[in-house]
Amino acid sequence: FGIFDKWTSSCEGTTHPPQKSILAKCSIAALAKSLDGFETLNGALKATGLDEVLMGKGPFTVFAPTDGAFAGVDLSRLTTDQIADVLTYHVVEGKV
Repeated sequence: FGIFDKWTSSCEGTTHPPQKSILAKCSIAALAKSLDGFETLNGALKATGLDEVLMGKGPFTVFAPTDGAFAGVDLSRLTTDQIADVLTYHVVEGKV
C-alpha cells in the first residue's frame, strides 16, 4: 500500500518515493497516476468518478492499494458501485 495525503494539481516527473516538495503540488489522483504500480487503482478511481472527488477540497488520506493488492481480484465481476464501496474504505478525510 502507498499512503497519499497531499494534493493540489500536477505531479509530472514524480519519483518514488515522492519528495515532500512534489507532494505539496499534487492531487491524490494525479500523484497515483504519476507513480508506477497504481494502474489498477487509477482505472478504478476513474471508472467510479472518485478521481474527481479526490481532486476536490481536502485534505484526504488514501491508503492506496497497489497493483499487487488487486492481483487476486477480478474487478470485471464487480459493479461500479461495489468498486466505489471498496475504494472508499481506503480514503480518510483529513491527514492521518
